[in-house]
Amino acid sequence: MKKTMILLALALLIASSMAFAEGDKVFSDLSASHWARGHIEDLFGREIISGYPDGTFKPEDNVRVNEFLAMTLRGIGYHLESKSSDWAKPYVDKAIELGVIEDKEFPQYTAFITRQQMASVIVNAIALSEELLPNSIDDYVINSFKDYHLVDDYYKQNVVESYKFGIISGYPDKTFRPEGLATRAEASKVLINFLNPSSRTPYKNEDAKKVVFEVEYSADKDGNEVVSYDPKDPSFSRQKRMVEIYAPIRNGEPVNEVIDVITLLRDFESITDSNYTSLSYNSFSSIIGSSGYKSKEYLDSIQELPVSDMEKGFIAAERKDYSFSVDLVNLNNDQSPYNMVYWKKSSNMLPETSFKNYFNKTHREKLETLFKVIFEEDFEEYWAAFENAIFYTGQERKSEDLEIGNRDIHFRYDSGGLTLYISLKK
Repeated sequence: MKKTMILLALALLIASSMAFAEGDKVFSDLSASHWARGHIEDLFGREIISGYPDGTFKPEDNVRVNEFLAMTLRGIGYHLESKSSDWAKPYVDKAIELGVIEDKEFPQYTAFITRQQMASVIVNAIALSEELLPNSIDDYVINSFKDYHLVDDYYKQNVVESYKFGIISGYPDKTFRPEGLATRAEASKVLINFLNPSSRTPYKNEDAKKVVFEVEYSADKDGNEVVSYDPKDPSFSRQKRMVEIYAPIRNGEPVNEVIDVITLLRDFESITDSNYTSLSYNSFSSIIGSSGYKSKEYLDSIQELPVSDMEKGFIAAERKDYSFSVDLVNLNNDQSPYNMVYWKKSSNMLPETSFKNYFNKTHREKLETLFKVIFEEDFEEYWAAFENAIFYTGQERKSEDLEIGNRDIHFRYDSGGLTLYISLKK
């Protein structure tokens, strides 16, 4: 409901915006050639900003925190009146209520707002109605401006998000100047970018290797992704979205191998031979998951069951044979980024009675293809160790730590299954 209200308010504001003739002058101190004149007059027409009693706008004056909060809230659709001597209190209170700022985040609302604070406010406002962008490009954004280390830790992520959205850009010398004060003209440009997605220039890196794929996710009644839910609550549902993942950066260099692996996992999903794999993405942990089933029909049959979507998800988890995941964050750990868990479930193997026969008929071909991409010329050595672990029939729990192809390999296995960790090359 909140998201619908915000989008409707934005639409009404845009529809009611006033048009000015080219020769008209709304503010006496805005020349026809001023770079922000169009933005300022646009916002004035929407009743988001106003000038001074003497007919000026003073575009180079600095903006105060309360002023920028009021502008932002008016952009969302709130035009509030104060019942006290503090004209901005209703806007401050509403900003706290909506999560645009935190309570006591600003010691003084009459202080001038800094660029990093302005970025945080506007990104939190965007998040009320728009999906945040994939964090796999964050490292590229961070590397694109020289003074990221000067950004306050509290504001770092939202400064990065502002770059990604194309809301606030840096300076030609590749600095952001987080403690710099924002002018009224700069604030006007930021607000226009907030209100009009078409005016933004989202961050892109054409040289970075990436992969795009569709995933399902668990959503609440407003369509927001969630990680915890009640499977019997009908307001939760399964939805789909496109995900764009860039090669993560390790020691200053992109790890393109990870994108090659994810691309292969994505393409596995379209192959409907004797087995089936599905791809998932946890945006909270930045982990890609590929689940293997004996067939698509075996998975699809769950849809006929008279249970909720969430309960179907639990049943699907029980029917998977293995899960292979790619961690996009923990790249220097000797047990990442690749992890695999294989469960030898007798109920899934029917009518096969031999696990080895079942494995060879269903998952062997795809897994061989996957590990050939990872290990290349060292594949045969790795596959011998993998088969030794996956076909183990003893009851004792085994552990093996190997180094193959300059990678750390960790096997943990018994008769019931296998856990596997693979590092990047050292």
